[in-house]
Amino acid sequence: MSLFNRKPGRSYNYILPLLITIACYSFSCKESKQSSMGPSDQNNLPATPKNISDASQWANPFIIISTDKLIVRYRTATIEQKQLSIDDLPAFLRSLPPECWPYGKVVAVQESGVIDPTMIKESQRRKDSVIKILNDMGIKVDLWPSR
Repeated sequence: MSLFNRKPGRSYNYILPLLITIACYSFSCKESKQSSMGPSDQNNLPATPKNISDASQWANPFIIISTDKLIVRYRTATIEQKQLSIDDLPAFLRSLPPECWPYGKVVAVQESGVIDPTMIKESQRRKDSVIKILNDMGIKVDLWPSR
């Protein structure tokens, strides 16, 4: 019996969830064959998407630099974030699975909004340190303005 020629009264509500489950499982099996250590080298992907205007649309890791910590936002099944020290950044980025890097080896970096005028030099030093770490890892930096 076809899905389109159903008899009235019979319930086929289980078919769509079953098909979605099979598709998701097939996709996750294909993805798990890739390396799970850090960003992959995917040369056929754009360096940065041109049409993104809001941080919520960014799919790769997004680093927010504040005066005392880093916040890394990244996507798995949901958008997650982790607070880190600068020293922990390389190991954390390497631990992210390939699906967190759909644009390839590029991260967005933004300083936190308002900076105390007495902390401007310290904030610039922290930003320079983060950029150096990312460059040393071979990760492109896409600087975003604070809002």
